Amino acid sequence: MGSTVAADTFLLLSGLLTSYGALLSRMREQNLYIFKFYLHRFVRLMPLLSLMVVTYTTILKHLGSGPIWNMQVDPLFQSCQNYWWSTLLNIQNYINPSEMCIPETWYVAVIIQLHLLSPIILIPLVKYPTIGITFAGILIICSITSSFVVGWIYDLYGFPVINFMKGTSDNYLSHYYFATHTRATPYFFGIILGYIIFEVKHNHKQIYISKFTSLLLWIISITALNACLFMFTITTYECYNKFANSIHLALLRPGWALGVSWVVLACVIERGGSVNWFLSLPVFQIISKLTYGMYLTNRTMIIVISAQTRTLPYLNNFGMLYGFWGDFAYSFGISIIATLGFEMPIRVLIEEFIFSNRGKKVIRTKKICEIDTTTII
Repeated sequence: MGSTVAADTFLLLSGLLTSYGALLSRMREQNLYIFKFYLHRFVRLMPLLSLMVVTYTTILKHLGSGPIWNMQVDPLFQSCQNYWWSTLLNIQNYINPSEMCIPETWYVAVIIQLHLLSPIILIPLVKYPTIGITFAGILIICSITSSFVVGWIYDLYGFPVINFMKGTSDNYLSHYYFATHTRATPYFFGIILGYIIFEVKHNHKQIYISKFTSLLLWIISITALNACLFMFTITTYECYNKFANSIHLALLRPGWALGVSWVVLACVIERGGSVNWFLSLPVFQIISKLTYGMYLTNRTMIIVISAQTRTLPYLNNFGMLYGFWGDFAYSFGISIIATLGFEMPIRVLIEEFIFSNRGKKVIRTKKICEIDTTTII
């Protein structure tokens, strides 16, 4: 019921890896031109996104048939015919949020927009950490405030389903859910967390936390995470409470980000226990390379399968589990093909051509630190 916060975990991790990579490069005295800093992110994300846009605008409508096929597929095809360009420019979450080509790509747009904005924090962070953290804190406050204001102005509900029931879903998606300024809080928390982790791992700053304090923080973290998942009940009362719903929208994402931040930090300072063991399993290194491909292809695969349905399905617990693992297996297989057969070869060729030191000419612009965040989108 609170699944909308899943993307906030990846926003937090992306911000963490960005700041951690910046500080690590500064320590190694490895500088990179700002042109390459931006280009590296585009090279990571754009090949597979471009493939999906081409698929939607050309062959998607020919992948199946059925009594509800046109009803489900035609709107997606038409949106991509009209707005493929905004998706490739990663501005679709502001230009055409209600007719987005591949709706799940709002997240890619948010990540790239925040990446473009991040140097205003990273440049002072690597030289004057206090100033960088202050900038991040100011942006966090601005993002929280904007979430409250949007919820207040548009009379939004904190629980997404209620917005669909009450007819406010368009405003909820366009002005809150897809908007970078309301989704940026976890990313900036991640930048601060990356700085803390760098100080612990490389500057040998000690963070001493007793077992009792660690247990208390775990309880607070778990409570915060569960509150983010289940506190939507306060927004489902028959009498609409504008203040309660706006506060919920404003504090939902920072609350989730803080809860996940403790999980990450606890694993770094050896207070993670079995959680650290589980999250450190080698299998996650393999899955992490495929998450982006699975994210972009999963919904498309589900639409292609469901739009070909010719009879009403019988729903029960076993059938739902069977469907889930079937969808997961399909998504996993498709992402392997897309990642290994298309994304990685193109990315390697571009990086070899642009980022290799063997090139004949280097484009010189303002330098900033090298940042490599290829695992998390």
